[in-house]
Amino acid sequence: MSPLEAIQAWLNGSFGFGDDPAMIEAILKDPRIDLSAQEISDAIGEAVDNALNPEETLKLLLTYKPLDDDEDGPDLAGFPQR
Repeated sequence: MSPLEAIQAWLNGSFGFGDDPAMIEAILKDPRIDLSAQEISDAIGEAVDNALNPEETLKLLLTYKPLDDDEDGPDLAGFPQR
């Protein structure tokens, strides 16, 4: 499974309980993504909350920075708001 296919499956919820590690492993095949499993999960959650498509979600993963305790959320300024 390619990173984009894994993102699509995650966004669609088309994987089983406990398959998160396999989705994360597939996403990490993209060498440009340098995030922990928790950071990937958090970024996917943000993508779902903001109705991002797979390509937008990949872009978010490539630019995602973990939150500091005093921040409100990731910077989604470059992404369409739905």
